[in-house]
Amino acid sequence: MNKNKVASILLVVLGLIIAGGAVYLVLSYATDVLQAIVDFASSNDLSKLDKCGISMPPQFMKMKADLFTVIMPFLWIGMPIVLLVISMLMFMAGFYYHRARHEDEYRKSEQLERDMVHKIVNKMGTPVKPEEPEEVLPEEEEEAPPLVKPGKKARK
Repeated sequence: MNKNKVASILLVVLGLIIAGGAVYLVLSYATDVLQAIVDFASSNDLSKLDKCGISMPPQFMKMKADLFTVIMPFLWIGMPIVLLVISMLMFMAGFYYHRARHEDEYRKSEQLERDMVHKIVNKMGTPVKPEEPEEVLPEEEEEAPPLVKPGKKARK
């Protein structure tokens, strides 16, 4: 497995962790709200409501304080940022995945080409050892000799 596939997998896992964390936060807050409603409904019966002797659970006060300090900033700033981060991670994961796939296909086509050349040389009857392709560095390239027109000698 090459480095691009590993990077792709890591980015997908990171995106899934962020998405899972966001879902967990939303579900835990929804559970807290539902628990406050259940506590309120179970601790107050109809006779207490008639006498206006309503006792509020502590979760109501916490929700009232959290509304403008946690909930609204998260909805207006946090959620768009989370969605942007997840989309960027998924884009990068797809980029590295396709890059790795392209490199694999290129290596396979190069190997297939070398095998075909080797088979052709073997069929011609001159056994030649398959050679690994040599990489030519730009510094090692030879300069082409100057062009000389036919019939004239090159001057030194």
